[in-house]
Amino acid sequence: MATQHSATDLQSSLTQMLLPKGRILLVSASLVSLLALATVRFLTTTIPRRPHVVVEVEGVYVYPIKGLRGCALDSGLVSGVGIQFDRRFCLQRVHRNPDTNEIDRLETVMLMYNFYLVLFHTILESPSNDASDMHIVITYTRDKQTAPEKLSWVGSEHQLLFTAQVNCEGLSRVIMNLQGSSTQAYDMCDIAVGKIDMCDNYAKWFEKYLGFETRLLYIGDGSRAALGTLAPHSDAAVRKKGRYQTLLWSLAPARYKSGPEHLVFNDIAQYLVVTRESNDAATARLDDGLDMDILKFRPNIILSGSPSAFVKDY
Repeated sequence: MATQHSATDLQSSLTQMLLPKGRILLVSASLVSLLALATVRFLTTTIPRRPHVVVEVEGVYVYPIKGLRGCALDSGLVSGVGIQFDRRFCLQRVHRNPDTNEIDRLETVMLMYNFYLVLFHTILESPSNDASDMHIVITYTRDKQTAPEKLSWVGSEHQLLFTAQVNCEGLSRVIMNLQGSSTQAYDMCDIAVGKIDMCDNYAKWFEKYLGFETRLLYIGDGSRAALGTLAPHSDAAVRKKGRYQTLLWSLAPARYKSGPEHLVFNDIAQYLVVTRESNDAATARLDDGLDMDILKFRPNIILSGSPSAFVKDY
């Protein structure tokens, strides 16, 4: 019934498209119906159907600052750009002109090029157990003598604490490019608490361990476009499927199409999913006695019960 109803709606929409006011275009009702049914068939078969499988969610994780270690959540809010508090901040390396000392460019500090970022542990804490009062605690843990006994805030010199939801009013905006997708972010250096310059607080704390000048950016309510063909319902992905699918997609009314995919500072997709079965397959390729740490894949969601390894889709 749902398919018949959708086909009727599409037939009406296609008729309006093919018979605009002021023009006479002879199109048979059967052709309109055929196009409508074909479009519905395409829209309902874009994602291959699989047997019903029950999986278990083993854990949910967020990484408040891109590149740093994350933390587990008992619960969280989800949105079109990911889980709340996930990858809303990122570190930028400052490159200055040697002659003028002016900032030439900012470079995103990414784990794939800066392995020592794994020495920074991140957790979320709320004194009132409310998301509106959530704070981020970063702890540098290079060795036992510099690491607090626990990662919760204890006021150690090797810890940094700041709010997870920043009031962006009055903050400077920085245009940044991450993997070809540009967005505007807020420079945390513009924040001042009383007479304390938080730029000095944040920058000097990170510089002490990273060895270079840094900035901490916050994306706020902004986002950036998911480019290329990775987003399954993007125009580029549909064009990649061939002329037939592209034609049907162009004829489909806008209400049957999902909007453009957007990200924050996460890579590839809004939710990164890893299955226990995939991790076991990776472990099987290692030398005897070695186990693959599933958190090394930096997942948002860990699932178990998959019928086989590597069956995840975007």
